Amino acid sequence: MALMCKDVIERDEKVVIIQQCIHCGGETEWPITYEQWNDWQVKHKFIQEVFPEMSVDDRETMMNGTHPSCFNEIFKDMD
Repeated sequence: MALMCKDVIERDEKVVIIQQCIHCGGETEWPITYEQWNDWQVKHKFIQEVFPEMSVDDRETMMNGTHPSCFNEIFKDMD
């Protein structure tokens, strides 16, 4: 899955993913290692394998571009 992010920068020997929520516009940053970036975006490993320490909500936000509360707001009438 292609990463939907605002920016990816290098900082202190890490890759920092800066993602803007597609609903509220708020930004979230994740500092990750180059190895994690490569495993996820190049080798296409499952996100839960690459980031086991990350919460489920953070992994979902990283993948789909929305905060959990914003996701619920967008799809609230889909029940």
